Amino acid sequence: MTTGRPPASTGIRQEQREATRRRIVEAAQREFIRSGYQRATIDEIVAAAQVSRATLYLHFSSKSELMSAANEEMVEHWRQAVSRLIPILIAADRAGLRDWLEDSLAWFNENRPMALAILEVEHSQGDQSGVRRSFLDFTEPWVRTWPEDRHDEARLRFELCRVQIHNYMWSSYPPMFGSDEKVLDVFTDLWWNTLVVPTQAIAE
Repeated sequence: MTTGRPPASTGIRQEQREATRRRIVEAAQREFIRSGYQRATIDEIVAAAQVSRATLYLHFSSKSELMSAANEEMVEHWRQAVSRLIPILIAADRAGLRDWLEDSLAWFNENRPMALAILEVEHSQGDQSGVRRSFLDFTEPWVRTWPEDRHDEARLRFELCRVQIHNYMWSSYPPMFGSDEKVLDVFTDLWWNTLVVPTQAIAE
């Protein structure tokens, strides 16, 4: 009698494929950080991953597809971070906003080397609006707290704040002026005044 379950060997092979894929992605991340996206080569990546070129191409069709996979972890982290931020904005919780920004600034600093490689790709490949739109999708519960005729304004305000923190942390860090604590204070003021104060005026 058959159970309809796949053989155990199928599950093992799938796990092996996933482990190999993950090893290739991690090797690519290291090479992109070390050499930059343009200078990193497939030969260097397969050597670092200890796989053949044929094995790499079973998983990824090109270096740009490999970069997309390497970038996805960072993109997903930011999506989740935005989803945690939205209840803070809706509740007008300034202390919560400061804590969120503190965590975000630390994460940006920790991941700066990979981010610089990603920025290199964005500059060479152009439009990244799809990724940006995916971030904005998570802001919709907060956007809906604004009058309907100002929804686009709310999205623009959030996008400008996102660009602001990305550009500062990935091109101007460590701080040019003041301490880390001062940077956090200023970002808190900027985000509070841009994203929260206008909604308080609406409520009044």
